Amino acid sequence: MRGYKVFNPDWSCRGFMYEVGKTFTHEGSIEPCARGFHFCEKVQDCFNYYNFDPANKVAEVEALGEIKSDDDKFVTDKLHIVREVTWHEMLAIANLGKGNTGHSNAGHYNAGHYNAGNRNAGHYNAGHYNAGNRNAGHYNAGHYNAGNRNAGNRNAGDYNAGHYNAGHYNAGHYNAGHYNAGHYNAGHYNAGHYNAGNRNAGHYNAGHYNAGHYNAGDFNSCNYSSGSFCSVEPEFLLFNKPSPITREDFTSSRAYYLCRRLSVVDDEGNKIEYKQAWSNLWNSLDNDQKICIQSMPNFDAAVFEEITGIQV
Repeated sequence: MRGYKVFNPDWSCRGFMYEVGKTFTHEGSIEPCARGFHFCEKVQDCFNYYNFDPANKVAEVEALGEIKSDDDKFVTDKLHIVREVTWHEMLAIANLGKGNTGHSNAGHYNAGHYNAGNRNAGHYNAGHYNAGNRNAGHYNAGHYNAGNRNAGNRNAGDYNAGHYNAGHYNAGHYNAGHYNAGHYNAGHYNAGHYNAGNRNAGHYNAGHYNAGHYNAGDFNSCNYSSGSFCSVEPEFLLFNKPSPITREDFTSSRAYYLCRRLSVVDDEGNKIEYKQAWSNLWNSLDNDQKICIQSMPNFDAAVFEEITGIQV
């Protein structure tokens, strides 16, 4: 059986000295990765075990005795070193494509390894002209991109400078939309973060063209507006009445924290009817926690029952 073996620059391997044209014999039993003379049937498989270094020696070898195998590695008790293989010849043998300086490439002009595409400088690319690694798309400078012309990483869309984008032309990260400078946007052309709408400069907007935050409407410079072209934040209502505390005071309160424990799905991910979910939460609270909720400003038992189905 013929194959290939890689050696150190002095023709040694694991402390044993070899020489071209000679035959070497191992006394005793052989075992892959343990005892005997090891080699690979394909030269590219050798670099699963040796550094891809032009200073190393490569030789064509022939197993003349007993042979055992383990995946892509073989071991024998009698190995003949047939001839030296130059690095240039080795590259031609190892690559299916042309002009590769890496190895195991199916495409052409790859500087990295295991590329199926063409003109890649990185590794494990399926696309073309990638400088990064593990890209399925083309012209990527980053890594793990399925899209094209990404400078960031793990993008499914195209022309992204950020990371983890499913859309296109994003400078930020984790965007599902397009042309976003911020992060976590589902909409398009957002400079802020976490927007579901489009062209927002602020954050957490469901509407469009907002400079403020948490707006459901459009063109607002304030926060929490469901209207349009508003510069003043709307009055905060609590139990259908103007609240004596601010929205920020409410959302940082213990009562709000307790209510946020509401879950509309069970541990298996099954949907729970809304009022049943409130019943589950209420039954899980101790008396002190229930009193805390009932102590909220403007608390109205009738409104609470209408929303939750709970009588207090």
